[in-house]
Amino acid sequence: MPLFRRRSPEVNAHTPLREPDSSGPQQGRRRFPNERAIREALERQLAICAARVQTGELELIDAGFVVQVHVNQAGSYEQWRAHWERRLASVPGRGLGTQTWRTALPDGAISVIVIPVKPGTSTVTAVLPKRAVVRGVAGTPTGRERNLVPEMIGPPLAAHSPMPKRGETAELMGMDTIHGWLEWARADQAPRLAPPVFEYVRANGQQCLGREVVTWDLAWPLPAPVLRT
Repeated sequence: MPLFRRRSPEVNAHTPLREPDSSGPQQGRRRFPNERAIREALERQLAICAARVQTGELELIDAGFVVQVHVNQAGSYEQWRAHWERRLASVPGRGLGTQTWRTALPDGAISVIVIPVKPGTSTVTAVLPKRAVVRGVAGTPTGRERNLVPEMIGPPLAAHSPMPKRGETAELMGMDTIHGWLEWARADQAPRLAPPVFEYVRANGQQCLGREVVTWDLAWPLPAPVLRT
């Protein structure tokens, strides 16, 4: 048994979820250098969320995360990016897309996209339908598709590591990006979160290579999703 226990972060319902030196979440940006730093930052955010929930006065938001991971091999990143461009562009009224993503990455580069989902959701893989033309009132083609990301309950956040450093993993990148996503939460919101599912996929975003729930032994207030084969 250790002689000393790390003290819980001293926060309250009015403590900002954003780090003091943060300019806010940015697509593709990593902030923390190692697992310890990311873990401590997430622990602080979860404690703030718990304090907000306890007030009973703020807007309660129940959410989970699916972190889809792709490792570039022989240019496969471009196909994965195109897959997500089509899916995000189909979400009505959001103006989402991959315009801010890198256009190309070297072999071995790691990319993650954090999708906020309803608690219990364990996957965001999807076999996309063939492009369908939806005709408008006057019978003219609109080119719109139905929403291809129905699981999503908020804006996604992506990150890329072109040349992963020693010890840098998709898990660290995903947790770092979840921290960035939480910085979007407003001061009048009380997020209540489930631990994330990490989903490793091939280039087309439709074939899953494996899934795992990652908790890091943190105090996630909602239960972990059940993974199905």
